[in-house]
Amino acid sequence: MFAYRGPHSYTGEDVVDISVHGGLLVPVEVLSALHEAGARPAMPGEFTRRAIMNGKMDLLQAEAVGDLIDATSPAQRRAALSQLDRSLSRRIASLRDDMLNLEALVSYEIDFPEEDSGPVPPERVATAIHTVADSLRSLLATASEGERLREGGSRRHRRSP
Repeated sequence: MFAYRGPHSYTGEDVVDISVHGGLLVPVEVLSALHEAGARPAMPGEFTRRAIMNGKMDLLQAEAVGDLIDATSPAQRRAALSQLDRSLSRRIASLRDDMLNLEALVSYEIDFPEEDSGPVPPERVATAIHTVADSLRSLLATASEGERLREGGSRRHRRSP
């Protein structure tokens, strides 16, 4: 038996892992005793759902867990592990920050056009727009590769009419 104490466990909660030998009688008796004590089997994906609810991972990481489980190639495994390591989450967080910065610049200019500090220089707004656009283009450029990896290369990409 192994005890995993929250918040350091996968789910962020206290968890116990019980192992028994592969015989017939003992596993049934152990499960029966656990059920009588109020335990129940975990539902599929329950541990990952609890990890999300407890802030141990985000939705993209949860998808990566499923992708890792379903991986049939080393490339799929690497992509899932990279996503599990928050690589995509960090890129999206950075894009969000860039967009909030742009929104703040534009809002400031709209709300306080005649402040002592003067208007927001148009070059600063243009730079912020280009930063957001470049980040979006970069992220979108990886989408088809990610989809191809996720689907195992079995689906051909269709062009829009």
